[in-house]
Formats: sequence, structure tokens, C-alpha cells
Amino acid sequence: MEASSNSPVLGTPPTLEKLDKLFTRLQEPDVQMRFARVENFFNSLVNARQSIDTGKLSITKLKEIVVLFDQNEQQVHNALSVAHSLPALLSPALGNPTPRKYLIVAQNSDELRATGGFISAVGLVEADGNNLKILDFKDSYQVGNKPYVLPPTPLARYMQAGALTLRDANWWADFPLSARTIAGFYTQDTGVKLDGVLAMDMQAVAYLFDALGSLELPKYGEVLTGQNFQQRIR
Repeated sequence: MEASSNSPVLGTPPTLEKLDKLFTRLQEPDVQMRFARVENFFNSLVNARQSIDTGKLSITKLKEIVVLFDQNEQQVHNALSVAHSLPALLSPALGNPTPRKYLIVAQNSDELRATGGFISAVGLVEADGNNLKILDFKDSYQVGNKPYVLPPTPLARYMQAGALTLRDANWWADFPLSARTIAGFYTQDTGVKLDGVLAMDMQAVAYLFDALGSLELPKYGEVLTGQNFQQRIR
């Protein structure tokens, strides 16, 4: 699939309008208050859960509900955290008058790595006020192969890597460290200075499809959605 500045995902007015509306809505006091209420309510549920001994529950259905709560507790925490941080994440991209360049790192979660998956491709995007466009999109094997850097010992031992390159630069679970390493390889190779690095795995892309809608590819006779894009990519 080819990516260009005319991509329906990044760079068209409908997408920017939705992002702008989302940014504005998330900053409104009533929305922030609702988030706070949901978070407080959820925290009270977590506290109440500590007093429940599932081994003493005689009703099977109640036990299943408690187990389901335990299984999804961390995901709910993560979702609330993302909801709180979205305005801060969107603000530099949508509200800054100075053009900024970000590297989008596409991670294939079918081949796991510390930050979410193997880096299969990288895309350079520029945010200039309300304009967002893709400047470049490359296979990870085509960029960031110099200079020669010795790989971490486990990467050399178990993956037989002779050098550390951009495609393996997300070796560290500490994302800021991996992001700085990725940015360093990219800037060294292309001369482009970055304002940030954003990593996306397949689940993140599915969330984008859910938020922005389907993507039509007339050239291929395909319509990608959050439900079918992973199968189509594979």
C-alpha cells in the first residue's frame, strides 16, 4: 500500500476536522469532570474489590464477574490514562504555529519487541498549524543503517545481529530511550531533525480506524476497517 501526502488517513480535511473537534471537546470542563468522576468511581471499585474473597463466593455468576473485573482492571486504568493525556498529545500537533516533524514508527506486533513489535516501516509527518501531511514513508531496512553501532549483547547473542540499526532500535522497554535511539539513527541517516517519535502497533491502528472510519483503496479494490486490516496486511 502506497502512502502519500494525499493519504485518506493523514492529511485530508475530514481527518483534521475530527482531530480538532476531539482536541477541543477533550479540553472542555464538563468532559474533564466526567473523566474525573469515572476515574474516582473506578478507583472505588478497585478498593472495594480488595475486600472480596472470590473463594468464599457461592454464586458462580458473581465469581465470574469478579474474575472478569480482575482481568480488565489494568486495561481500564490504561484507557483512563490515555484519555487524560490526549489533550497534551494533540496540542503540539494541532495548536503549534511552528511546523513540527514527527517520526511515525510502524510496529508489527506479530513479531514482538520491547515497545510493541518489530519496526517494519517509518513515516515522516509534518504538522503545520491545522495541516498534517506525510513527507516520507520507508521500509525500515532502507533507513538508519549507519553508522555502525555494536548491538546490545542479548540482541547479538539470540538474534545474531551484527550491528544495531533503526529497525532494532526499540530494543529497550523504556520507550523514551528507544525513541531517542530511533530518532538518532533517522537524523544521522537523513539529516532531518525530529520533534518527536510516535510508535504504533496493530492495535493502535485498529483504534484509529474505529475513530476515523474506513479507508478506501480503489487501486486495490479494498476497503480497510478496524476489523479486517490486520488480516489484509498479513
